[in-house]
Amino acid sequence: MAERVACRPRTPVALECPQPSDRTREEAPITPSSSKQKAKRRTVDTRSPEAREIAREFATLALAWVDRKGKLLVRQREELRRALATTADLQGWILLTDRQEEIASKDFTTLTRSGARALAKDLADELAAKKAELTQLKKDVKAFDKLAETGDFDEPIEVEYTHTVRKPSKGLITRTEVEELKSASDASDLARTIEKRLDAWGKLREEMLGELKKREKRLDEMKDSIPDFVDASSGLIRDVFATLY
Repeated sequence: MAERVACRPRTPVALECPQPSDRTREEAPITPSSSKQKAKRRTVDTRSPEAREIAREFATLALAWVDRKGKLLVRQREELRRALATTADLQGWILLTDRQEEIASKDFTTLTRSGARALAKDLADELAAKKAELTQLKKDVKAFDKLAETGDFDEPIEVEYTHTVRKPSKGLITRTEVEELKSASDASDLARTIEKRLDAWGKLREEMLGELKKREKRLDEMKDSIPDFVDASSGLIRDVFATLY
């Protein structure tokens, strides 16, 4: 019959129960619940300047991806890779695991959606200004005429006005003109110049409004395609992880 070892002896001599050696404790297996094995997602602060910049870049590249039917130019792929590397540093991505890749994709998606909202706001502001452009020009004409009648030109007066122009390299753009008026006649001449060009500028304005509305439609399409854009970029995400350590 096997002998039983008692932890509490009958004699007053102090004895200790058998304990695992230091070597045994050191070699104990690490369980999956270890904090080093379990990646936790860091909340994306989309309000930080760096995050806002990355978000706009992601959204711009997502728009290019949609425009090119699911493809990016070599230069654009490199821009995306660099933006993802910056995000990895910003968000503290660690060694690649299924969980960490999921976290990276969520961060990427969050930033791209934030960038899409920023681009949409910029476009909405531009549309509103473009719609009011002709009305504002007519107000400017009246203001310059009044300035010609009542202005004090002891010192030059700087004024500005905005209209639509067509540039060979950029297409239709909004230009702000800055003029320095040194006399009443300068103010009156400027008012007459704007009056003469209102019709031509008005036609360009209408054309640009059409382009802005098309851009608005493309932005809506891009917003719906963000999950596909993120999925299509999974290879680049893994490439970034390969360079982290």
